[in-house]
Amino acid sequence: MTILELFTGEKLMMIDIMLWPHAMRSMMVGGLIPEAKMERSRYPRLTSWFEEMSAVPAIKETQFSLEYFKVVTRSTVDKDPNYDYGL
Repeated sequence: MTILELFTGEKLMMIDIMLWPHAMRSMMVGGLIPEAKMERSRYPRLTSWFEEMSAVPAIKETQFSLEYFKVVTRSTVDKDPNYDYGL
């Protein structure tokens, strides 16, 4: 399911790829703040889209881990961004 499938029934499109980085980060916030976790029961279409996007080969190859997100986010909040983490 693509994000546009909610409205048009289309297959994977550029809009999915463009929205992916933002959606991924918003989903990862739930790993840092439990109250912000997107529950399947509350957001079934969005979580299904997220799972399907995570299975796209190009996404799988470039996706970063929750641990990476935590380190970079924490270092940025501490005003000492560690953009080289994991290189």
